[in-house]
Amino acid sequence: MVEAMKKLWPFKTENSVNTATSVLQLLRTEYSKVGVVFSATPARWLEIPYNFGPQSERIALLAQLAEEGYAEPDGDALRLNWESLYQLLATEDYRDSISLLGLPPLETWQPRLESRGGLTDSSFTILLAGWIDSNNRPVQVNVEIMGAVLKCGQREILLPEAAWQTLRALSAFHHRPQEQRNADSNKRAWAAIRRHALAANADLADFLQQTVVLTPERLNLALRKTQVAESKTVE
Repeated sequence: MVEAMKKLWPFKTENSVNTATSVLQLLRTEYSKVGVVFSATPARWLEIPYNFGPQSERIALLAQLAEEGYAEPDGDALRLNWESLYQLLATEDYRDSISLLGLPPLETWQPRLESRGGLTDSSFTILLAGWIDSNNRPVQVNVEIMGAVLKCGQREILLPEAAWQTLRALSAFHHRPQEQRNADSNKRAWAAIRRHALAANADLADFLQQTVVLTPERLNLALRKTQVAESKTVE
C-alpha cells in the first residue's frame, strides 16, 4: 500500500443523508443523491492533511482528487459525484486506494422491479419493489437509499454502478412532467431502465421481463449491422 501511495501522490504520510464522524471528529462524510460530500474544520482543511493525524492519508487523497478534477468544491466541503467514484473504481491507479475514503463496501445487491398498468397507458409506472442481497436472499427489512449507498439497519453498502444507474433512470422516469407521460415517453424510459436493470441482474416482474422496446437507437444499430453484412456479401 505504501508503494502504491507513493505513485499516487507526493505526500509523506497519509435528500437522505448519512453522517460518519471520525475519531477526532474533524472529517465528516455525507451521502446524498448527487454524491459523497466530505467536510471538516477549519476551512481550507485540504491544505493541512498532517493536522488530521490518522486521517491524513484520507485528506491527502481527497486533495489529489480535487486537484485532478475528480472531486469538486462545495462551499468549504468537497463533493465526489457518484459518476466520478465509479470512474475511480474502474481506474487501475486508484482502485486499491479508494478504501482510504472510508466508504461502505461494494456489494452486488440487485433491485427488484415491478410495474403497474400497460406500457401505453398514461398511468403506467415502474416500482422499486425491493432488493436481493449479495447472498441472493430477498431483503426483508426497510432499506434507505442515499444515492449509491443503501442503509439496512446499522449496515451500509455501496451499490454496483449498474444498480445505481438503474435507480437513477427510475428516478428520471418518476420525475417526468405530466405532459410527457404518454406511450412514446413510457417506451423510451423503460428502454433506458431495462438496459441498466439487465446489467445489474435485476429481478424483473414477468411483464417487464417480456417487454422489449426497440428504440430508434437500436433500430439504427441493427440497420448499420445489416448494411455492413450486405456490403460483405457484395464483396
